[in-house]
Amino acid sequence: MKKVQRYRFGVALATALLLGISIPAQSQVFIGQQIEAPTVPVDQTKISVAEARRLVQESSTRIADLVAQRPTSSDLSPTELAEVARIDAEIEAIRTERADALETVVLAERPDVEIVDRARGIYRVPIADGEGGNHWFYGNLVPLWHLDHLDPAVLKLASSIGSQPAQAKLPDGTEVVTHLAIAGTTSQSAVHPFPGDIDFSEDLIVTAPTAQAAAEAVAALVVEFVGRNTDNQILEFDKLRIMPLPESRIEGDEYEWSRERILDSAQYSELISQLATIDGGRVNTDWRVLIPGGRYIIIGNIPGIRAFSSTTGEQLFATQSLYGEFQAAYFEQELPPSREDQSLGEYASLMRSLALKEANRGRTLKAAKRAFNYFRAIANLEAMAVVTQLFATPEAQVIQQFKALEALALAFEPEFSTRVLSADQTRIELQEAATIFKEHLPIPPGTILNRRQGVSDELQAIASAVRERTEPPVGLLEPDATLTERLNNMSEVEILPMIELSLEDRIAEIIKTYIE
Repeated sequence: MKKVQRYRFGVALATALLLGISIPAQSQVFIGQQIEAPTVPVDQTKISVAEARRLVQESSTRIADLVAQRPTSSDLSPTELAEVARIDAEIEAIRTERADALETVVLAERPDVEIVDRARGIYRVPIADGEGGNHWFYGNLVPLWHLDHLDPAVLKLASSIGSQPAQAKLPDGTEVVTHLAIAGTTSQSAVHPFPGDIDFSEDLIVTAPTAQAAAEAVAALVVEFVGRNTDNQILEFDKLRIMPLPESRIEGDEYEWSRERILDSAQYSELISQLATIDGGRVNTDWRVLIPGGRYIIIGNIPGIRAFSSTTGEQLFATQSLYGEFQAAYFEQELPPSREDQSLGEYASLMRSLALKEANRGRTLKAAKRAFNYFRAIANLEAMAVVTQLFATPEAQVIQQFKALEALALAFEPEFSTRVLSADQTRIELQEAATIFKEHLPIPPGTILNRRQGVSDELQAIASAVRERTEPPVGLLEPDATLTERLNNMSEVEILPMIELSLEDRIAEIIKTYIE
């Protein structure tokens, strides 16, 4: 195994030994199976909600102190690895110690959350499906904590965007089990009133005789779901991004895959070859969708791949874990086997580092999102409340429109050629954005006072320049590279800097008070 695999397994094993627990073997899971297990009533008479909140807040301070001490280098010495294991073990001990108090806090705030299997940490929450019924989402308490509504499009998109191993041409001797979830801001709908996109994640657990066969199985899944959605009337595939670790990249190779390139049989072997180098890296799939009500937005589905040998059980390769139990709310009750490659200490450390990194780069709203993930993981109730107030500001509503402009700019690109977005709908979205920016675009002190009007006028001008295709299918948006450039320039020069500047002081105070 490579160094990154040895490091993750070593930390998990050392943590388990220090805590006196065993690491469970790979469990058998089933695709699409939903078991209606009886829920467990909660006895909240042992401790008051106020006392539970006090205990949880106190525990978050202890965990934060440990996370701040945790070495973060990607190339740790044996001494540093031992220190990571010690810290992670202490964090897990605190996590166990406060489990009942955290459950009391969450269920007091969200009485609709039900316990399915407390021993395995599985809970569920009903979410309206837009048709008068509910769909149950399953997972750890943390991702269900702030999930209280969804755009109806999310449930409709699930069957399209998810992998279907039974329909893919998997190589002999391979098996794939999938678990689809919502993640990111989508699983935090209670604190994000103006989400700009939709985030999915999907665990792909591959069993294969070799790493090459496992990579071929993943490639077959990609070809199947891209091909299946070629004629989807609301959803269109944009690109696959393969992001191996720097040492695994091959100079000159193109790691971004369009729909046409994926479906080109002549390039299939290269797709397999690149996926075979993904150990420790990441894979993203980017899509765009015309959701009910007409908004055209970017959505993503991030596959979390773990491949195991069918003969030895050894892990062959795995992508970097970003979501897992701390952000993913699953569509079905059968959850992925417990992730051994990411402890609470590792996840919290990653989110803390990313929050600091984004804040230093001036990407304030991104920093706030990473900070919220960190605060929620360690259960810093006070800090979560502060960041939640920021997400409800007019600036957050402006960000929603900014994300819509990003999608429209991509739709104008000639090499993409949208097949779901009409010219009329594009004009409507641009005009709505012009109105919102005219009213709500932040104008920080020292910036041009009439910038709102200038942004609104430019968006109205772009809307007037939109043209529709005259060849079948008539009425769709006509690509225009000039309009892509104008929209990108407007977004990057006039809109985003104003949003970032307006939030800069508030984010800096949050970072200083709760993270540094």
